Amino acid sequence: MPAALFCSSAVTALSFSADRPNLLAAAVQAGHVYVVDVSLHVEDARAVRRLQSGKAPTAFAPVWDVQWFTYTDFVASAEEVLAVGDDGWVCKWNLDRDWESYPLCRVQHYPEPGRSSPKAAKGVADPGACEPRVLSALCVALLPGTRYLVATKEGVVAECHVHRRSSRPVLSAAHAGPIYAIRRSPFCGNLYLTAGADWTACLWLRGWEEPLVKLCSPQNAAVESAAWSPCHATLLATASGKELQVWDIARRAASARPVAVVVNERAQRFTRVDWARDGLSLVSGDRAGHVWVHHLGDLPHRPRLPREALVAALSVLVPPHRRPLLREKLLCDD
Repeated sequence: MPAALFCSSAVTALSFSADRPNLLAAAVQAGHVYVVDVSLHVEDARAVRRLQSGKAPTAFAPVWDVQWFTYTDFVASAEEVLAVGDDGWVCKWNLDRDWESYPLCRVQHYPEPGRSSPKAAKGVADPGACEPRVLSALCVALLPGTRYLVATKEGVVAECHVHRRSSRPVLSAAHAGPIYAIRRSPFCGNLYLTAGADWTACLWLRGWEEPLVKLCSPQNAAVESAAWSPCHATLLATASGKELQVWDIARRAASARPVAVVVNERAQRFTRVDWARDGLSLVSGDRAGHVWVHHLGDLPHRPRLPREALVAALSVLVPPHRRPLLREKLLCDD
């Protein structure tokens, strides 16, 4: 049995370092982020270290997602830890310096200029009418360069910039409820996937107002997770209720029904799904803490030019006069 590390609070997110594979970042519901050195014994005092929140404007409420990313300050680059919390703050930690947090931004919605509140309409002063509303951050996806996307409990996606801490995030409405997952396409940096509580998973292109593809849960249940295939550019997987669905957006009926459904009656509701590295299996987790591996058969052949296959599949979903613009955005990664 592998060594187990017990925390005093529920673990909400995990992420391994790419540069130092022995380091594991773990976020907990109590509002802390830990870095675990899995090469050391759990009883070693150096094996677990809690990241400090000294320079953050406020301590995190529950931390819902944590990831490693490469931060460049125009002089040098280093891999750092990025975390998002329930209080809307996005913070990063540099492990080579002081292990303290630095705030990047806070996800907030600012009222529209000139729009009056219900109290003001009745002639009653409302001092909070112009105050920004804090959005609860649930998950984060890294984009090429220095941008990243934050999905929120309010169904909004915020596009933020690592080097522009004082600027307001660009907000876009994505779902009618919490967004449980957001994933960038491994084949196109401007394309990302979201999964929401409104029974749908949506395929978005940066700068495109409407979703390119909307996948509806066959069970009429919240889509709690979604993932891109690492090998097939047009294959997606979603987790909804006790089912895992595989979708192929290269088929015109992709928005109507999945091409494959995995049902596990022994499992409770699935909460996470991901692809194996070879793209031939799905790995899932359920609310009972079980991990399942599902082998997939009769998958389509891998295209020789995956990005071109993805562009071709999405081009038929938009009017002909918009296809050149779509192609330009899909092939541009900055």
